[in-house]
Amino acid sequence: MTQRHIALVRSSFAKMLPTTDTTAALFYARLFAIAPYVRPLFKNDVNVQGQQFMHTLRVIVDRLDTLDENGPVFGILRRKLHSCGITNAHYDIIASAFLWTLERELGADFTEEVRSAWVAMYVSITDVMKRAEKEVHTTA
Repeated sequence: MTQRHIALVRSSFAKMLPTTDTTAALFYARLFAIAPYVRPLFKNDVNVQGQQFMHTLRVIVDRLDTLDENGPVFGILRRKLHSCGITNAHYDIIASAFLWTLERELGADFTEEVRSAWVAMYVSITDVMKRAEKEVHTTA
């Protein structure tokens, strides 16, 4: 991720902070609409799940400058997702639902440049999570 990507992600995320409940609800509604078979993987109440999702997203956005240094944190997140049944195969579906949500929430502010920044962030995070998980398995 470039510094420009980080700035765009942070500024666009800040615009969503007043509506995090709506953002989370839109995301899960879209995810379950395009991939209804993942619904049983989410055991928590969707509202609670949404709050956890937005909290995790906020932590990630706050740590964008140090993604590689936070590998162990993302490894924990990866293991938590995996324990719920979410695998690498789900990442594209999650990304699709999330980008759709961002487009709805940000409206005209969701420019191609902002979209590219969020895609770069998502790819960076999933890469870090996969690396962290691989390191755990190779050292165990």
